[in-house]
Amino acid sequence: KLDFALHGGEDFELLFTIKPQDFEKFSKKNSGKFSYIGDVTENVGKIELIQDGRSDILIPKGYSHF
Repeated sequence: KLDFALHGGEDFELLFTIKPQDFEKFSKKNSGKFSYIGDVTENVGKIELIQDGRSDILIPKGYSHF
């Protein structure tokens, strides 16, 4: 299931950035309809999945629009 969620297609959702300290206030103001999905870091060009204390660099496998 995780592999499909990370690399599958036809899922569309608006993504945006916000300061971590503003997320809870923003989400409450908008009925909690937003999900925290990660952090912007200094690791340019790398997508890192961290779960259960383990870190893995993700290699894109999905469709490339470019």
